[in-house]
Amino acid sequence: MDDKKENKGIPPKSVITIRLLVGCYLLYIDYSVIQNIGNYEGGQKLIIIACLLLFLIVGAYFVIVGARYLWLDWKKERAERAEEEKELRERKAATERSIAENAAIVENTEAETEERD
Repeated sequence: MDDKKENKGIPPKSVITIRLLVGCYLLYIDYSVIQNIGNYEGGQKLIIIACLLLFLIVGAYFVIVGARYLWLDWKKERAERAEEEKELRERKAATERSIAENAAIVENTEAETEERD
């Protein structure tokens, strides 16, 4: 439930990836049509140019926003993973320290028992 509140307004990673791919495709269409723009004349050319501008704006937006969200998500996951690894190392060190301390206590107890005998 908290995860939904935290990610409010941000679409899932799969949706962002699809948007990124759609943006790349729109930019590819722009590139392909620009190469053949000389084949059009008059009103057709104006309509093609308007569509090219629209595709360019939408495609660039999808690519930039999608790449940004994926980059930030990657950095967030990397930081979380590093934090988890740090906690695991700290727990392992504490466990090893506890084992060493317990072994020292047992040795001291055995030494005291031998001295009494």
